[in-house]
Amino acid sequence: MTDKKVKKPKKKGVQYYGKKLWKLFSEYIRKRDCIEGDFERCKCFTCGVVMPYKRMQAGHYIPRQFKLTKFDERNNNAQCYACNMLYGGNPAEYHQRLLELYGEDVMDELLELQRKYKIEGCKNMDVDWYKENIEIYRAKVGKLDLPASNCSVEDLPF
Repeated sequence: MTDKKVKKPKKKGVQYYGKKLWKLFSEYIRKRDCIEGDFERCKCFTCGVVMPYKRMQAGHYIPRQFKLTKFDERNNNAQCYACNMLYGGNPAEYHQRLLELYGEDVMDELLELQRKYKIEGCKNMDVDWYKENIEIYRAKVGKLDLPASNCSVEDLPF
């Protein structure tokens, strides 16, 4: 007879919930940026190409590694694979479009959040923070999935 140790189930931590949140957040950003609520017509923020939202990515102006802006809706927009991956996010065009959309004040806020993260980190982004935001973005995605959306081209953030 052997004594086998019973493994305790692992606690799900920040990494687990971070991945779940990113999946929902990315879906929300890509669906938010669809033309007139049509998920087959999502417009790339930087080059303007239109394709289904499932073929788009949630691109960042300030890279994802800076957690304080990773889930900031102002820092994320739908991008095609070419702009996001092949052209490194197409930063010059992304910068120009963000300036047109939000102005200098928001750009300064995003850059300040980046600097703040470099100095202080992100102490408030614990498991509870991720769980709370998962519920928020689950609801936001649910609202976008409702039929007969009243979103028009003028409602797009670009």
